[in-house]
Amino acid sequence: MQEFEQLEKEIEDLEEFEDLEKLLELPQPDLTGQFHCCLEDFKCVTVLGRGAFGKVLLAESRRTTQRFALKAIQKRGVVDSQDVASLMCERSVLQTVSSVHHPFLVNFYGSFQTEEHLVFIMEYVAGGDLTLDGEAITEPRAVFSAACVVLGVDFLHRHNIAHRDLKLPNLLMDRRGFVKIADFGLCKENMGAGDRTSSFCGTPDFLAPEVLSEESYTRAVDWWALGVLLFEMMVGECPFTGANERDLYESIVNDPVPFPQHLSNEAVSVMTRLMSKNPAWRLGAGERGAQEVMQHAFFRSVDWPGLEAQRVTPPFVPNVREHKDVGDELTSEAPVLSLGSRVLSPEEQDLFQEFDFVADWY
Repeated sequence: MQEFEQLEKEIEDLEEFEDLEKLLELPQPDLTGQFHCCLEDFKCVTVLGRGAFGKVLLAESRRTTQRFALKAIQKRGVVDSQDVASLMCERSVLQTVSSVHHPFLVNFYGSFQTEEHLVFIMEYVAGGDLTLDGEAITEPRAVFSAACVVLGVDFLHRHNIAHRDLKLPNLLMDRRGFVKIADFGLCKENMGAGDRTSSFCGTPDFLAPEVLSEESYTRAVDWWALGVLLFEMMVGECPFTGANERDLYESIVNDPVPFPQHLSNEAVSVMTRLMSKNPAWRLGAGERGAQEVMQHAFFRSVDWPGLEAQRVTPPFVPNVREHKDVGDELTSEAPVLSLGSRVLSPEEQDLFQEFDFVADWY
């Protein structure tokens, strides 16, 4: 009997040891109680794109093989350009977005840092961006894409966030054909319906007239940008042009929109109201916000609850190829983070002590 009890205890001890081994294979929580991420957790596959202070890498989790887009930014560039506050705002906005896993905003899994880089762990959206290279798309497809954007902007505005950089390269398509808003680097928090800001930022072709001609502006600039997006999608070019940036700005402030004859009355109507040069008259700028836009006749075919639940069938599905955005050739650049030429001081490193974060559902 004693031998049986001893054997039973040894089996229990062995099972506990095996459970411990399995536990040690999982990511361990750090002292804050959150899972800790680091660059070694990922296998970097290729470079998806690059910007002024860093690059975006396609990476696979070594634990799950799930793919992510790692947006890596050089700390030195952020410090030297005095962009620490805007970068921390971007991280704050991403944390808000990650709280609901919104279907039409590129989702955020977490952030970590190395001695030289700040890294955002982003959802990898495999279908590529909506850049059309001068080609127009059909009105039904434009309605669908714009409707996805409306729901994304609605979420941001309900959380008092202005995006301020809506443009085709910042709209990504997933494998099923749903459109997601990306790049929250120019977002502004604390932008309720009547709040104003004066920062001059954005992409020239999409700047609203009040950004160029007034001392301050509201989050209605996002609805102006939606009008420009719709024009580019259905016409294949920007509604305002100029030989140089100054001429472009004068055109935005003063010129009427040149609508081609092939556009439907509903399309012309919604773009006219979205691109009202007076922001107070602009569609979406009123107290009802996105609801005004959603109820316009241009969107009459949209099943808004079905779209938000992603129960509807997108009118276009991208041809997703392995490790590629649609129509783009991958860069031949090695998927590694380059080292900076200047080491940050301890005081400069302290500027990023609140940067690290991991979403609860990651």
